[in-house]
Amino acid sequence: MQAKMFIDLNEIEDYAWPYIQSLVQNKIVFGYADGTARPKKDISYAEALALIERIFTLMPESRRAEINNDLAILGSYGAPQNNGARPRATVFP
Repeated sequence: MQAKMFIDLNEIEDYAWPYIQSLVQNKIVFGYADGTARPKKDISYAEALALIERIFTLMPESRRAEINNDLAILGSYGAPQNNGARPRATVFP
């Protein structure tokens, strides 16, 4: 399946195109409603979260559980002690 062509394709660096094509094929990146990819634009916080959510959705359940565990450990780094309880962070229910 060929990734859709963005109207600003000429702004995408040659080295990046195979990666962008893969992201489009895997329905992680869609581009903007006007048909652009806007490769020179910084992405917003909301756009970054949407990308992360789409990537995690493609992962097997076992990998998501590992990531939740890693986040719980990272979440406790430098946090004040809470009667020995470790703060929990959950990305997936």
